[in-house]
Amino acid sequence: MGWIDQTMADLYKAVRAAPGADAATLESSQRAWLAKRDHCLIDSYRGRYAELSSAYDQKHLTGTYGNARGVLDSVLFPDGNLLVNISTDVGAPSYDSCSVTFRAPLEGEAVQHVFTPEEIGADGQCTVDLKITGSQIDVTPKDCRVFCGNSASFDGAYKKQ
Repeated sequence: MGWIDQTMADLYKAVRAAPGADAATLESSQRAWLAKRDHCLIDSYRGRYAELSSAYDQKHLTGTYGNARGVLDSVLFPDGNLLVNISTDVGAPSYDSCSVTFRAPLEGEAVQHVFTPEEIGADGQCTVDLKITGSQIDVTPKDCRVFCGNSASFDGAYKKQ
């Protein structure tokens, strides 16, 4: 996709620099287009994850789960490890957001990941426990404030979408 991205960047810069260009309107429309493009790209990846894992993911754990505060994506790998990405930053980035990604072994209906101080760039540990029940994943973090801003958290029940 290198040439296509480069062409878009070059065209955007040229149009913005053209006489009479409305930079504010152009910037706003470019941001909207980028958000739409990124949403389509993410959905495309999510679909492909499900296709690739369908042969061994008997419980259909690969997918997108959500709650009022955010989104949890999970991908089951053939070796039994579950990759989890949780983000409460579903709109514009803010100080009240969380983002955490890890890969850990699925043990029955549970996953536990312990982040080391090196992984989180801070003293102490952060532990994330997942309990999977049907089409819901319950997330319980302990000492994981390093991933969140202000009053945000990524704990709670996420239902499959």
